[in-house]
Amino acid sequence: LSALMASDEATDDQITEKVHEVRALKEKIMDQRLSTALKGRKILTHEQKQQIHNRIYELITGGIKPRKLSMLLEQ
Repeated sequence: LSALMASDEATDDQITEKVHEVRALKEKIMDQRLSTALKGRKILTHEQKQQIHNRIYELITGGIKPRKLSMLLEQ
């Protein structure tokens, strides 16, 4: 894709087609990740699931606690 973008000979249609290919591959990877996560979820204990939840929540919110986050969103 980067080579096409830099090429004077590449057409808009070629670039668009390549972007659609990349997008489809990303979606396929996301679907495979979800499938793997769902398989793993079946064997985790409740405590392990809670640990994963906490880590993901921290990543998404930057470590902001739920009460503080709701206060920030109200501002």
